[in-house]
Amino acid sequence: MSVKELKSLLFQRVNRRPSTWVEKFPMAAGSRQSPVNIETDRVESDHEALSSKPLRWKYPATASRKLVNPGYCWRIDTDGDGTLLSGGPLMDDIYKLEQYHCHWGCSDSRGSEHTVDGQAFAGELHLVHWNTSKYKTFAEAAKASDGLAVLGVFLKVGKTHEEMDKIARLLPYVSHKDEVVEIAELIDPSKLLPDDNGYWTYLGSLTTPPFNESVTWILFKKYIEVSHHQLNIFRNLRKFPRGEECPCHENHGAFLTNNLINLAALSTEDKLEYNFYPVTSGQVQFRVKAPNDAHIALTTGPHEGEPMYEVFIGGWGNSKSVIRKNRTKPEVAETETPGILTADDFRGFWIRWRDGEITVGKEGEPSPFLSYTDPEPFGIGYFGACTGWGASGEWLIEGRIPLKTKDELVYKYHAVRAGALFIEVKAQSNAHVALTDAKKETNPMYEVMLGGWENMASVIRYDRKKPDKVRVDTPNLLNQNEFKRFSISWLDGRITVRSGDQRGPIIMDWIDPNPIGVSHIGVRTGWGAKGVWKLRFEQNLGYPSPFGSSQKNPNVAPSAPLEVRGLDTGSHCWCDAAGGMIPPGAVEGGRDDEPLFVGRAHHEGALLPGKVKPSHSVCYVPWGGAEHGKTDYQVLCGCHPSWVSVSGGSIPANAIPAGETEDGEPLFVGRVHHEDTLTIGKVQASHGVCYIPFGGAEVGFPDYEIMVSQ
Repeated sequence: MSVKELKSLLFQRVNRRPSTWVEKFPMAAGSRQSPVNIETDRVESDHEALSSKPLRWKYPATASRKLVNPGYCWRIDTDGDGTLLSGGPLMDDIYKLEQYHCHWGCSDSRGSEHTVDGQAFAGELHLVHWNTSKYKTFAEAAKASDGLAVLGVFLKVGKTHEEMDKIARLLPYVSHKDEVVEIAELIDPSKLLPDDNGYWTYLGSLTTPPFNESVTWILFKKYIEVSHHQLNIFRNLRKFPRGEECPCHENHGAFLTNNLINLAALSTEDKLEYNFYPVTSGQVQFRVKAPNDAHIALTTGPHEGEPMYEVFIGGWGNSKSVIRKNRTKPEVAETETPGILTADDFRGFWIRWRDGEITVGKEGEPSPFLSYTDPEPFGIGYFGACTGWGASGEWLIEGRIPLKTKDELVYKYHAVRAGALFIEVKAQSNAHVALTDAKKETNPMYEVMLGGWENMASVIRYDRKKPDKVRVDTPNLLNQNEFKRFSISWLDGRITVRSGDQRGPIIMDWIDPNPIGVSHIGVRTGWGAKGVWKLRFEQNLGYPSPFGSSQKNPNVAPSAPLEVRGLDTGSHCWCDAAGGMIPPGAVEGGRDDEPLFVGRAHHEGALLPGKVKPSHSVCYVPWGGAEHGKTDYQVLCGCHPSWVSVSGGSIPANAIPAGETEDGEPLFVGRVHHEDTLTIGKVQASHGVCYIPFGGAEVGFPDYEIMVSQ
């Protein structure tokens, strides 16, 4: 076993903490604070000292007792009985496993607390032990310099990790802070460790308050692989308790980084001069029919120029795909993709960008096949499509009419459909936000003026010209002593301003019939006001996930699932689930020897309501005359709908939209009494029936109950 020991001067301390924490927790200014950056060329080997006492551990699978959401990670608490960690830097002392938990980030390229030669990993797993040879309790050990030992395991995106998947399947049960679930299925912590047991070790501290310098860190050099899908399940956890209003600055409660992230903060003077920032989050979805060389450009404005990215799919004779920056070789990312395109039918793809990370994937697949992280990201407001090198192409780009490209390598540009900005601002009046396609005021541009006219009115203005497109009275909207929260989103030219987050009440909106691409935002104050701002770019919640739709119905452009608007409380949501899992707060809607729950799933390009039958581990949906079992689905949670009897295609005004056909027709949730069951299905108004999945078939009924908001 390879053993290496880090001496105190052979690594770089990493400080990611707010400076105010030192005032609250003086230990945070200590000399052995964690995490660190491991500089591998300066690691000092000490085989003789450590190999005489090999590191050893024992973890009975029965030790894992309960899964907890403490509000900053997921954590599994253990009873510790029968667990053991000893040897190596711990010598003869016996340490017992107290708990293990995980850290991750908002992207697959960064999320670990420790780094290796400056490079972060997607996440980091910590197994926390305490010294039972010297101390009587965990609390006592946590205060001692040799009281704790933590095994650290880096996570890298790759294949699905089977043992980690047991944890991922339980996470919807603890989706909100302070929720706890008992663990019934055995989870073996030793199976979360890498096969290669070589490690680095150093004396450090806790990485969260109170930052006690009590930890012997043992970091495995070899990472374990987890899937992008598993990490996304981690990211769906909420930082706030169920039933409480979501703290908007937490991106609807989703974990973004190692729980130390703050919003970017800035100040604006009283001078009506915009400070500009690039829009660093967005996506494009499309299907293309071409023999080779389908090219997409991502640009700031509607033209070529620097900076820009190009994504070549099926280049080099349909054998390779690459990402290129600024039309310059070498490629910043490339991978072999033989036969990825065909001239015979449409193939679907998605391209996403967030905080400099560009990812490219196939429709219906969550993991990218191509990715690049740019250390100098820029705002993207437009994309261009072209074909060449002997290929012409047909394109179905989401939200647009079909497009044909010639064999000429000339991009045709379109505005990026969607984006969103979350704002916290403290100002007495006149907080102005500009949406532009360059890092300056442009012609045209959008302006959102909040709390203007001495904090009495707000407007949306186009191209800096009056009359304003929208004006509403908003008395006392802003406060110079308190941060006020707003969301500004744009989708296909619709500019929407809300109070709070993207689920909040609409203050004003306006549709531009000729939308511009938004690559930058500017903020300013004036007319006697100064401001303090916090900004964050987000995915537009009205925009679809690039992963959900199928490419088996390829002859229509990808379409967004209908946004399900709020019930009376606005507190419901659709929760991702799989394998028969029923999240907390799931809506029960039927019965068939057991409760059936209201679910929905993607199938053949449609988003279909159906029934979740836990004992069968699937959500059944009706489509094409048959009953289809889907192992990945969503469950309606956190609300109390009603059911009313209807006939034919008569849809009540308060019926809850829950999906759409492959052609874009809204679908609703219905249920029918049939053969001693109460079975949930889909209501399609144009057909005048409720279809239920039953006995392998899709069965239609003209009389049924439909789900409505109270």
